Amino acid sequence: MTPTVASTMSDPVLGVRADTSLRVALTTMARARVRHLPVIAGDRCLGLLTESDALWHTWAVGSAEDAVSRVMRAPAPAVDVGVPFADAAKAVDESGVDGVVVTDGGALVGMLTSADIVRAVAR
Repeated sequence: MTPTVASTMSDPVLGVRADTSLRVALTTMARARVRHLPVIAGDRCLGLLTESDALWHTWAVGSAEDAVSRVMRAPAPAVDVGVPFADAAKAVDESGVDGVVVTDGGALVGMLTSADIVRAVAR
C-alpha cells in the first residue's frame, strides 16, 4: 500500500511566531528534536525556519537575538494534504530545505520532511 501525505506527515506541528528570537527558536528545536519550525500567525503559515538557516545566521552575525522573520523562508514550501505521496516527496526534494508544510484548505496541519519520507518507505 502506498503511504499518503496524511499518514506520513508529522503532526501536531510545533511553530513559532515571527517575532520569536532565533535563540528561543533554536532552543525549541533542540528540545523537540526537530529541524524545521513553521512561522505562524493564527492559523496562517508565514514562512519556514530551518535549523541550518538559523545556525548560519547566528554564526554570521554573532548573535541569536534577531527575530525569526529575518531568517525564515517565505513563503514556506507547502503541499496540500490531499496530494499523492510521490508528488509530496518531489516537493520536499525540490524545496531546497528538505521539508514542506502540509496544509488543508490553506490551514497548517503538518510537516513533511525527508526523514518522514524515509520512515514511510522503510515501513
